[in-house]
Amino acid sequence: MLNSVLFLLIGLEVLVLRFQVSGLALAACAVPIVLVARLVAVTTPVLLFRWGGNLSLGNVPFLTWAGVRGGISVALALSIPESEAKPAILAATYAVVLFTIIVQGSTLGLVARQTLRAS
Repeated sequence: MLNSVLFLLIGLEVLVLRFQVSGLALAACAVPIVLVARLVAVTTPVLLFRWGGNLSLGNVPFLTWAGVRGGISVALALSIPESEAKPAILAATYAVVLFTIIVQGSTLGLVARQTLRAS
């Protein structure tokens, strides 16, 4: 319920935000950067610690794709004090959150099936 309220408040905030065209390039770059960062964050412990059992390199694609970001990311971006960088940060954050909710969320089942098939 609190997550729903958070998204409602975020939606109301979007109505008063002014996005700049220059922020769109940053937003387009933010999605692959976040995915690569997630890939590194998931792969590094698997390689360093050689987990046994269910955690192996075969799980890395699923764990990378399953890293969905949401309301907390947007709330943190909205809490940044007013500055010249805030619109760009908000555009990048919204792009990443929308990508993860729409694209990653809707294709997670497909990635899970592919991961199971590959292992």
